[in-house]
Amino acid sequence: MRLKSVFSSAIGCILLAGCEGETDPSKANIFDNLRNIDTGEYNRQIAANESEVERIIASNNAAQRNINSLEANKTSNSREIASLRSEIAMLKSRLSALRSSAVGKTNAAQISALEGQVTAVEADLDAGASPKTLRSELRNLSTAISAFSS
Repeated sequence: MRLKSVFSSAIGCILLAGCEGETDPSKANIFDNLRNIDTGEYNRQIAANESEVERIIASNNAAQRNINSLEANKTSNSREIASLRSEIAMLKSRLSALRSSAVGKTNAAQISALEGQVTAVEADLDAGASPKTLRSELRNLSTAISAFSS
């Protein structure tokens, strides 16, 4: 009878251990592990984790594409700003040469006004104004300077 009681207790412990239901492999006992393998719980967890990894990779790839796009925009904007600064320097040089000429001496007030406009455009560039607008203003200033030269 004693053997039957021990056997019943062992079966009871095994059944209770199997009912515990721990699904975390790091915490599960041998019976939980066997049950989780048998029911496919671990396969489900693996599939869920793989799905999460794929989602994270896709998110990282999208973020990298966004970073690449921003870097390309930054490079393009830097080139545009450098080009505008070069045009401003060229206009300042032309105005300086014009001021030294006979035409510039007789039209000093107008040359000063043009220099003020070039300085204002440069300040607008430093303040982040639209390159398209600045380019248009620089084109108009160049035309005005050319009118004095002819």
